[in-house]
Amino acid sequence: MNTKERRTVFFFLGAFVLACLLSGTQGFAQTSMGLDGKSFVGQIGKKGEKIGDKDELIFKDRKLRSTACEKYGFGEAPYTFKAGEGETTFEAVTTSAKEGTMRWKGTVKGGAVTATVVWSKSGKAAEELWYTGRMRE
Repeated sequence: MNTKERRTVFFFLGAFVLACLLSGTQGFAQTSMGLDGKSFVGQIGKKGEKIGDKDELIFKDRKLRSTACEKYGFGEAPYTFKAGEGETTFEAVTTSAKEGTMRWKGTVKGGAVTATVVWSKSGKAAEELWYTGRMRE
């Protein structure tokens, strides 16, 4: 590597380190942890219905899991999130070999979570569900 190439590498390395330092540790903590360690107790139901099935949403190891959906073969799935002013939004897609996919989009604000879930199964029209819950104490 010649001198000019070394300078370029050091310049970009320095710029990266500076950007990390300027972002602060709070930004790093949000990026690395997300909603991990939180769980919410509530209900999941069909759109238009007021009462649903008991459910617990669990965020652990950067994955989301719905206990009510396990009986249909849906397991945990990676989630993405975006932390904003006083709320965090998240998305995930859980899958079941027999029952298709569930696309989750939700918001956590304070100790509450709300979400919409689109359940898609091969050969059937997609079904929209809702989820509401409170953080487990």
